Parts: sequence; structure tokens; C-alpha cells
Amino acid sequence: MKAISALVLVFVLSFYLALAPSSEGRAYAAAPATSAQSNVKASSAQQCTASWYGPGFHGKTMANGKPFNQYDPKTVAHKSLPLGTKVVVVNHENGKAITATVHDRGPYIQGRCIDLSYAAAQKLGFVTEGIAHVTIYPVHI
Repeated sequence: MKAISALVLVFVLSFYLALAPSSEGRAYAAAPATSAQSNVKASSAQQCTASWYGPGFHGKTMANGKPFNQYDPKTVAHKSLPLGTKVVVVNHENGKAITATVHDRGPYIQGRCIDLSYAAAQKLGFVTEGIAHVTIYPVHI
């Protein structure tokens, strides 16, 4: 089972890294499987409950000093990952995944490990539910 999970992870990361624009607007080149594996700290993968935040925080200053934009699908808040860390977040319910960057701190509700912007939650398909069981994979580029 772990071998299959590792193959799925490599595929997902290669796909999303190929499509994810960098902060300068450039696209990452598709990485071969061995390169994608070395970019991910498998031991750092975290399974947890995610939530989303939006209207009440839109425009307020994030931990990185910039204003929060609930319509930016690339923004997430995490309690301990360094600001600027790129992550792949996979929704266990539907298999949808996004690539985002930790720009803020939170969530501040017990039992949750990551807050996604409203737009990111839309892409992962859990706005209505409010929470989702996810796996977070830190990506080191």
C-alpha cells in the first residue's frame, strides 16, 4: 500500500509542480519521478483536518505582512511550517489536490492543522462542508 501511495504522490506532485506558477509567474518544469521524490519530505506529510477562512479576514494583514485575499487559491495558513513553504494539499474525500504557499498562521481551532483560503477550499471541493480530511505534503524546490 505504501508503494502505491508513493507512486500516486510522485504523479500528483509532478503534475502540480509542472502546472503551478512560481511567485514570479513562471511555470515549473515537469520533474522526473526521482526529482519529485527528492523535493518532498515524505516524513513531513501530515494527515489532518483542514478548514477554510475568508470573508471575516479578507483584506486583513497576514503573518507575512501582506493583505489576505480570500480569492487567492494559492494561500494557506499553517501553525508551524515556515512562511513561504510550498505545499501540496490533497482532499481524501474526492482526490482533488492543490499547490499553495504558507502565507499565514493558523488555524486557531483545536483539531485543525491548516486553513485554506476560500478559493483554495473551492478547488478542493469542501466549501459547503467547511472542513475536510487532507494530507499536506511540504515541497522543497
